[in-house]
Order: sequence, then C-alpha cells, then structure tokens
Amino acid sequence: MANKEKNSYRRLNFSSAVHPSLLQLIVIDIVCPYMIYPLLQPRIAPPLALLLVALFPLASVIFGALRHNQPDPLGIAALYVIACVLLSQYLPLPALPLRSALFVAIPGLIVLATQPLHQPLAAYVESYAQSLVREQAETEQQPALDHTSEQQHIPGGMRLVNMVWGIGQLGIACILAGCTLVATQDLYTLLVPGIIALGYLALIIWTIQYWDGHKG
Repeated sequence: MANKEKNSYRRLNFSSAVHPSLLQLIVIDIVCPYMIYPLLQPRIAPPLALLLVALFPLASVIFGALRHNQPDPLGIAALYVIACVLLSQYLPLPALPLRSALFVAIPGLIVLATQPLHQPLAAYVESYAQSLVREQAETEQQPALDHTSEQQHIPGGMRLVNMVWGIGQLGIACILAGCTLVATQDLYTLLVPGIIALGYLALIIWTIQYWDGHKG
C-alpha cells in the first residue's frame, strides 16, 4: 500500500520532468510571443506583429542548430502555430472548423510518418531535451542525471510516445471536425481553443506519467 502511494505521488510530481533549460525554451518560444503580440497588434499591422514575435522562436531554432547541432523542436512548433495564424487570417482557406482540424491533423500525420524510421520524431525531441539537461549540468558543474535505465526502454518507449502523439493529434482534429455537427459557428469559435488546449495538455500529462512510471 505504501509503495502504491509512493508511486502515485511520484507520478503526480511533474516538477522533476520540466528542467530549467526547458522552462527557458518555453518562455522564449511561447510566453514571449503570446504576451508581446497583443501589445504590438494595436500599434502595427497584424501580419508585421506576427512576423516580429516569430523572431523569438526563430532565434531559438537557429541557436539550437548552431549550439546543439539540432534545431529547437519547441521553437519549430511555435513557428508552425504562428504560420497557421498568419495563413488562417490572410489567405483563402476552408471555414474555421475544417481549418482548425486541418492545422492540428497535419502535425499528427507528420509524427506518424516518422514512426517507421530508425528514430521517430519523439526520439529526436527526447535527444534534444537530454542535450539541454547535460549542458545545464556541465554549466552548474554537477553530475548529469543517469539515464542508463531510461535508455534501455527508449527504442520501444519512444515509438509508443510517438504513436500516441500522432494518433492523439488526429483524435483532436476529429473532435474539432465533429463539433461542427453539434455546435453553432459562434459556439465553435469559443470551443476551439479549449479543445486544443485540453487535448495537448492530456498528451503532455500522459507523457510525463509514462516516463515517470518507467523510471527505476
């Protein structure tokens, strides 16, 4: 009973899964564009505002490619979201319901397309995260975490994570498309951000719990 409670507590302790280096990327790639865009939008043209806030994740992607020989995957995702916003506002695309579903389905299809590769997309993201952890440990002159036990199940584990993220994003897209049958246009506009946020939050929580449950 005590072991069960210990495992439950460990699986709910997400702080160990979010490294300070990853928090820095979240601030640069997501928080800064999200907070600065509303400040720029009233003063300059919206397309220019989007391009300016895109400089944050773009710089992170370039810096990651130069320093780690790998572009920042979170920055790439942020650039994709900004591009989707730009395209949805200024190019003739399908109506909002199908457009939202399409923008979520495309990453899911890309993730699933990497499933047969030697290293699926999830393994690449994990590799980049580990490089940040090692760099932070070297900077602080602390021993890097021992990932030997994790490396033993990474090949199969990363394929499972990759598959779940691919199918999960397609599931979110299906929910978005299905809502068009039961929701009005105004209601759907309100539902879209919540559905997308909850869907990705569920995927993130599942991933953290999965890795935490397989430690040790």
